[in-house]
Amino acid sequence: QNLRAAGGAARVAYVGAGGKAVIYDVGHESRMLIPVRVPVTGLAFAPTGDSIAVAQPTGVWVLHQSAARNIRGTVKSFGWLGGRLAVASPGLRRDSAVVRLVDPDGASRGSYLVRGTVVAVTPQLVVVRRSGKLVGGNTTLLSVSPGATLRDLEIG
Repeated sequence: QNLRAAGGAARVAYVGAGGKAVIYDVGHESRMLIPVRVPVTGLAFAPTGDSIAVAQPTGVWVLHQSAARNIRGTVKSFGWLGGRLAVASPGLRRDSAVVRLVDPDGASRGSYLVRGTVVAVTPQLVVVRRSGKLVGGNTTLLSVSPGATLRDLEIG
């Protein structure tokens, strides 16, 4: 199945009714179901090429052309980081996470341990919550005092 539209036409991936993975082709006003088991909890197109990551409670599928690869485990966050899929799972310690890196074709590219909870993966940063702070790379993005709350936060 071709997961990208020909000629650069826009496609949007979303989780539809019943937890199904759907790609909507804007130019043709058509929908295509991605053939994976439900429930799907999240989707992310690779920034280039025709790969898509499909998250489920038991792991993430990387679909690339006619191939599929499953990265098993509890998924706390995932996204495309520097052209590779980054999948964050809880670490062995309560305050840690393991980030696994995978090429768009599903080939493993190693993993690393982070201190804190991964809350987002952006094209350039893995954002981690650690001791009341949001950290991206080696930079504190936001510091929150104990007892304070935030309604909305956008990092872009």
